[in-house]
Amino acid sequence: MSITPPRKINVRKAVTRGDTYKGLFGAAHLPAVAGVLPTDENFVEASVRFDLDEDQRYIAEVRFEARVDLVCQRSLNRFTAQLSGGSTLGLIVSESQSGDLPKAYEPWIVSDETDLWDMVAEEVSLALPTVPIDPGSEYSVESDKALLGQHAHGADFGEGGEDSEGSVQHANPFEILSQLVADKK
Repeated sequence: MSITPPRKINVRKAVTRGDTYKGLFGAAHLPAVAGVLPTDENFVEASVRFDLDEDQRYIAEVRFEARVDLVCQRSLNRFTAQLSGGSTLGLIVSESQSGDLPKAYEPWIVSDETDLWDMVAEEVSLALPTVPIDPGSEYSVESDKALLGQHAHGADFGEGGEDSEGSVQHANPFEILSQLVADKK
């Protein structure tokens, strides 16, 4: 049986008691990332622990593991990826307080209550890859290079070398411009 933590909690009480909320979330609970969560089961297992740090700041430690459905940007096929992550949130009441937080803390603006589901959804969305690539895809870096021609090789950009016709590429693109200007004079 899955346990879904409450959506809204009282921040002061949770920090004072050192509460930890653990549970499973599905797409219905995390609409901000519902497009990548399979809808038939709960796939995000998360915990949010409230506490005070050594300087008596309110903090929340968010950790999660999730299975997400993504579209491979090479093959355009759907695949399931396993994600995990989390961070320590510095709980503040206004954006002006964010400068007072240590760099290790992410600012999270709260009032008397905060939304646990939004905290978890934010962490999942931050862990999503910018360009999802299925590691089991039949496509590879070599096939990408073949599709793009030799310009897919790092040495072809700005480092000189020969292009496909055997002519020498210039290391500095402005050299070509200076030659064109010199030819017009």
